[in-house]
Amino acid sequence: MGETRRAAAVPIKTQFASDNWSGLCPQAMKALIEANEGFMAPYGSDVWTQKASEALSQFFETNVQVYFVATGTAANALALAQLSSPSGAVVCHPYAHIRTDECGAPGFLNPGMGLTPCDGPQGKIALASLSALLERPRDLRHQPPQVLSLTQTTEVGTLYSEQELKALTQCASTRKLKIHMDGARFMNAIVAENRSPADLSWRSGVDVLSLGASKNGGGYGDAIIFFNSDLGNDFGYRVKQGGHLGAKMRLLAAPFLGLLEKDVWRENARHANQLAQQLATRLETAGVSLAFPCEANMVFVTLSKSAQWQLKAKGWVFNLPEEHGAARFVCGWNGDAVAVDLLANDIIEAIQELSEEGP
Repeated sequence: MGETRRAAAVPIKTQFASDNWSGLCPQAMKALIEANEGFMAPYGSDVWTQKASEALSQFFETNVQVYFVATGTAANALALAQLSSPSGAVVCHPYAHIRTDECGAPGFLNPGMGLTPCDGPQGKIALASLSALLERPRDLRHQPPQVLSLTQTTEVGTLYSEQELKALTQCASTRKLKIHMDGARFMNAIVAENRSPADLSWRSGVDVLSLGASKNGGGYGDAIIFFNSDLGNDFGYRVKQGGHLGAKMRLLAAPFLGLLEKDVWRENARHANQLAQQLATRLETAGVSLAFPCEANMVFVTLSKSAQWQLKAKGWVFNLPEEHGAARFVCGWNGDAVAVDLLANDIIEAIQELSEEGP
């Protein structure tokens, strides 16, 4: 491979544990540095927050209400708290981040609100499963569904098509449910689907979107997007009460502007998606089966304990979600094609060595 290995695990320049490992892209960093200059009104009453909000309305081709918060967990939990009553439930996939990785934040910000799992293959809620769940007779022993939460890109790297989104949101809307989307990797989905942001959000029936940017070269903040302004009534008070009203809001908002101007977000997402396809193709060509289809910027592979150990010994870091047990490799906006090939070689070697050993 043209590279000498050391016995102990060593840091590798490019990692694939998560696209959160990447820093800000140059354009987002430039906007952040410029926004940091001088004196400006706090709590969102500044020109950067205004410009970023206007840019997001252009991005979605409609007027939107925008709230910048520091984390994706805050975006999801605050949005869901706004959409459901304490006695209601949010319907989500069993793998959904709000159910498995947010330490009960949705229920913490809306005490009593429940999360009702609704299954489907490849990380996506199945229409038949949702219909069956919503057709159950109401029973005071069980919380009534009030919100449908969809994740795009899903937690296993798959995508809802525009048709799938419309079918699910229509099914939920006819039963008076509000529609939330966890869009931590929404920008990757837009590029992969070759659709507009509007097509895969409000035109498909989404009421509120938690829009991630940090995974695609943005800063450390996410945005809560209300397409239905009536649902956002008094939401600012909820943000403040929940401790998420940023004093220096411009520092949360400015990196969004850096991403949105000149479609930097699109090039970042395209690069990440292409690297994931490169990794998936290398593995499948060598006979390694993927645990889930690679449709955006994530690749999942089922690894034995021995293969996991070998990869970790070579310095690779990866997650093993307990929901399905497959190793997750995520490509970021600044990923390196050479590192992708190196990772692919190491995965293939680890799996083939075990196979050659036999029972």
